[in-house]
Amino acid sequence: MTNPFRFPDHFGDSLQPLDPLEHPEHADLYVDLDGFEAAFTLFQQRFGSPESFDRSGAMAIAVGDRHFGKTALLNRCAYWLRETLNAPGSNSMVADVVDLKWVPVADGQTTEERMKLVCHHLMKRLDYLNCLEKPWGEGKEQPPPEDVLPYLDGWLREDRLVIVQLPPTADVQEELVAYAKMVPRRVILLGETAYARQFDDKAAEFRGARIPPVVLRLGKLRPADGVTFYNKRRELYPDDAKIPAPANNVWPELLGTRPMSVGELQRILYDLYDDESTHKPPAKSVTMKVMLKHYLKYSEFGGKK
Repeated sequence: MTNPFRFPDHFGDSLQPLDPLEHPEHADLYVDLDGFEAAFTLFQQRFGSPESFDRSGAMAIAVGDRHFGKTALLNRCAYWLRETLNAPGSNSMVADVVDLKWVPVADGQTTEERMKLVCHHLMKRLDYLNCLEKPWGEGKEQPPPEDVLPYLDGWLREDRLVIVQLPPTADVQEELVAYAKMVPRRVILLGETAYARQFDDKAAEFRGARIPPVVLRLGKLRPADGVTFYNKRRELYPDDAKIPAPANNVWPELLGTRPMSVGELQRILYDLYDDESTHKPPAKSVTMKVMLKHYLKYSEFGGKK
């Protein structure tokens, strides 16, 4: 039995967020769950007019709890937008994605310190991608963010548009507010936060930004999402008849008891089927009893790390 939640080898780690920017094959692995599909559709609707970016910038912020798919969603959004903007005949500009999710954000840093570090790596990356009219040389004194971001379109080549993936913010929503107020034309900023309540407390400030950000909200899974998720992953190995389907009562009991994220569901099912694949004979069905036994055994409060 092949684990239906294990991506083929060339897709990388099955427990990491999908990223079609690095692995184009991932574009076919997304599952259009209820909240995820709604958020992605909203992004497509609001960012579907490429000509508007020549007049202004834009920003989108994914809001949801940990492991709710924010990074995977923004990776999909960035990939879709880049491919749309670069499609033959769509416009006269070339879109590049600058991934800054990896920029280290240390505890204790001020908002200005973090943003200055982000701007430093942004300009170096744009220089490397040949997106700038003038070189951003080594040893150049790094100006403060307010002297970089609002005027970035003046540095960019006229035929360039950049999609910037910001590092996940800590519990400091002022950082996202500051970015929203400084986004220049021909720049699309993509950010995320797991602090929905603190984010909502800043709603008035976001509305007061020159270009209010588009908010992409991700919530808990519904029982129907579990069926959709399993069926989509089952398609990875259509010829493996030994893969047992979960019993009908699994989804409402598993997903209706408490909020669960798509990341948690992927991990639970991945570990479960990895465990079941060693059993002989293989189970004919994954019942809730099997699921609970596995969940209690391997949850973070159990023994498996």
